[in-house]
Amino acid sequence: MKKQLPKRFHNVDLKTNKEYKKWKKAEDKKFDDKLIKTMNNFWWNSLEIKIKKEFIKTYGAKEITYQRRLRFTQSFGLCKTYKIIDKTFFT
Repeated sequence: MKKQLPKRFHNVDLKTNKEYKKWKKAEDKKFDDKLIKTMNNFWWNSLEIKIKKEFIKTYGAKEITYQRRLRFTQSFGLCKTYKIIDKTFFT
């Protein structure tokens, strides 16, 4: 997914400009957050109703379940590999 470079960065050195680096880091974070949200929703919608109720009972909320899922399945490189956990993981 490409985003057009703002005009204020057209005539600057992209390797050394601090303002560009700050903008690029913020854009990357937005993209990572959007990707994580999409993956979480896809994972949550793929679960059976019984399992969803179990997770909500265990953790209290869907968002906390997302955080727990990422904690156990996330690699050190953000958004590279994910593994779906089923109920056998928690027993």
